[in-house]
Amino acid sequence: MSAVVHLPTLLPLLADTLDVLARTMRAHADAVEIGGAIAQPTPRYATAKSNPLGSARTFLEAGRRGHFATFKRGREVVALWTDVETWIESRKLAPRERKPGDDADDDRTLLRRAGVRLQPANDAAAARHRKRSRGC
Repeated sequence: MSAVVHLPTLLPLLADTLDVLARTMRAHADAVEIGGAIAQPTPRYATAKSNPLGSARTFLEAGRRGHFATFKRGREVVALWTDVETWIESRKLAPRERKPGDDADDDRTLLRRAGVRLQPANDAAAARHRKRSRGC
């Protein structure tokens, strides 16, 4: 059995199909230009093995406490990478103000300035003190 293709009949069908494809592609291009259809990247997921915290235990404990939403993918606990990063950012503390180090308030310093000889505060300091006093 042989199949005979009648070319004059097939050409209009192909032309119609190509015309529909061209119109569809033009509509998609217009939607992208207008902003109607924006390709969304695939979300990145954090797991216990790979997460921005760097520690599997910390990731699992924070997820268990409900600091960010988690779900199971197979046997793994998974969270959106951006959710974990947002939680990390929310935990930032403001830099602490440091009070100036004034030695005048230190009791030992005041006594030393007054000429009182003090015992060293610990064994290592005592060893250094003995070494210095021997002249080594």
